[in-house]
Amino acid sequence: MRVTGTIVDVNDSRAMVDDGTGQIAVNLGTDMHAAKSGAFVRVFGRVIPVERGFELQAEAVQSYAGVDIALLRRIEDAERTVGGKNGL
Repeated sequence: MRVTGTIVDVNDSRAMVDDGTGQIAVNLGTDMHAAKSGAFVRVFGRVIPVERGFELQAEAVQSYAGVDIALLRRIEDAERTVGGKNGL
């Protein structure tokens, strides 16, 4: 799974990432280099069931510092639209 969003909270080895549609808890383990509140990141990981829902076990965290967020969202929307029309 991939999540792109803003880190809104960091606590120990966990971060809350907000992608604009909601928030997800991300277990960062030792990959804390990009874990600063306010950082825009892309997280690749595995969905792990936990007692109250699920969280993402990060396998890689990529800093998106300097990325035009509005342009990125437009591209993602376009990809979803094209994929939906073609059944992808």
